[in-house]
Amino acid sequence: MSNQINIMKPEFKTASILTLSILILLVVFIILKYTYIRSNWDTEKCKKGYFLFAPFFGKKSQETLESCTANNIEANIDEKLLPYNIHLDTLDQRYNNIHSSLQNITNTQTSNSQSLRDETSNLEDSTKQNIGYIKNALTKITNSLMINTAVNKGALNSLQDINDTSIANISSRMENVVKSINEIKDTPSM
Repeated sequence: MSNQINIMKPEFKTASILTLSILILLVVFIILKYTYIRSNWDTEKCKKGYFLFAPFFGKKSQETLESCTANNIEANIDEKLLPYNIHLDTLDQRYNNIHSSLQNITNTQTSNSQSLRDETSNLEDSTKQNIGYIKNALTKITNSLMINTAVNKGALNSLQDINDTSIANISSRMENVVKSINEIKDTPSM
């Protein structure tokens, strides 16, 4: 009878210990990863699709998805507007340079005839007016994009709606903005 008990006694083999060790390491890794993501939720939620598992971290999926997509849309708009903002700054700098040059010319040419003064003044006014038009046009385009973004934020109810409407509209409007800016760049200044 004692032989039967010894025969049924379990024996730990190397494969069993290795499998158990791997399982324990896997569980520890999962717990550490979960703890890291939960403690850094604000920075990690939009990475690697973690927003899909928001309920596991005590968050609402819809709010997390809206937050991530809104951040992506704003980042894309900022990225798309960066060259135009740089161009607008360049135009401002050119305007300031022209304005200061014209101011210097006006100050040094006090002895010139009245016609020269009138032409300089007309050129300065024309330049100010043209740059003002360009600045206003770019400001209106930027404002309309920001208003459009704000309106589209409320309409983000599903990922399909985003793909069908907001991003498609923003992309086509951005192409129109690019065309408008290129047309403005190509028109000769007075």
